[in-house]
Amino acid sequence: MKTKTSLQTLAALSALALPITAFAQAGGPLDPPPGAPAPSMKSLDQMEPRTPLIDGAPGVDVSPNGTITISATGSYYLTENLTVSEGDGVAINAPGVTLDLRGFTITSTFASPNGNGVSINANHVSVYNGHIISGTTFDPDSPDDQFTGGGFNNGVIADETRTSIRIRDISVSGCDAAGIIAGLTISNLVESCTVQTVGSIGIQAGIVRDCNVSQCGNVGIVADTVMNCRAESTGASGIVSFGTVNNSYGSTSASLEFFHGISSTGIVNNSYGKSDGGDGIISSSTVNNSYGISDGGNGIRSAGTVSNSYGYTNGDSVFDDGIRGTRSVSNSYGFSDHVDGGHGIASLGTVSNSYGVTSGLSGIRAGENFSNGGNVINSTGVSTGVSGSSHGIAAFFTVNASFGSSISGDG
Repeated sequence: MKTKTSLQTLAALSALALPITAFAQAGGPLDPPPGAPAPSMKSLDQMEPRTPLIDGAPGVDVSPNGTITISATGSYYLTENLTVSEGDGVAINAPGVTLDLRGFTITSTFASPNGNGVSINANHVSVYNGHIISGTTFDPDSPDDQFTGGGFNNGVIADETRTSIRIRDISVSGCDAAGIIAGLTISNLVESCTVQTVGSIGIQAGIVRDCNVSQCGNVGIVADTVMNCRAESTGASGIVSFGTVNNSYGSTSASLEFFHGISSTGIVNNSYGKSDGGDGIISSSTVNNSYGISDGGNGIRSAGTVSNSYGYTNGDSVFDDGIRGTRSVSNSYGFSDHVDGGHGIASLGTVSNSYGVTSGLSGIRAGENFSNGGNVINSTGVSTGVSGSSHGIAAFFTVNASFGSSISGDG
């Protein structure tokens, strides 16, 4: 029975089957055309026309000392490491130039500081992806000049009048003066760069982001806006901003009172500032979610408000407070840790939901110097100071739902 069914099934399938030739279509021969296949896609040069930085290339001149000068608009790339005996490594004298260093290094063998790694003398210029290494070294124990040596004056520099300058993925080390310099207009951007061991400013631009600067003789980073950066200075402020500082770290080992970890005329947010002489963080506006520490000034000082922050000082002046917020201080902790120091928290306005501790004057003072009104709300002030001006909480107006403790003056 099974055999009969199988034979019937095979017969049915055979009746439906068609010869293979029934599906054949008329057309040309299947043999490939003669010769090698022609390219079917555009080349890289067609997609992004670029000029190598070699003598004789259009818009390129190479001097006997090794300096490469670009004199025409276009996209250029370095073909190998570049060493110059004097002057600039690359001089860009035309607008609308993009320079790709392709991971190569520009160096100078000149005995005295001279020229720049890349000199930008036009607008609308981009430089990226390479290294500039020079001969300046840092000696922290030198009594006269901590930065000495030859090579380049600056790593990458564009004068103040230049606009639409973009510099990214560049590392600079060992320059007598600055690392990377562009004008402070916000059209000038420096990003993802590293600068180490330079005698003057680390990085200057309108916007600086995702950069790391260390061992600078002057300010680490100067910008309108600073984001996601770290800057350490040996001779001036860590970060100076004329706008906002966000998610950044600034520090200085300079001992003078006017050099700060972070100094900003705008908002400082989610940042850390440290100074050996001045304020950890100083702002003309708002300090929020930040940490400031100082050995000679205020931990945090703001002409506006301070919130959700921590300020510490070991300064020995009665004007050195853990946190000094002119308008108000809220949800913060301030600590003044010197017996001759100032307040844990001081404000002309209201202090709320905060904790102030001092070894000097008052744990919390609202209505600083009692020249203006101030309230303390839901806060704690502690003073271990021994002077008659040492109080747990001192407020010109009201103290509400708060705790004050002092071993010398009033709680």
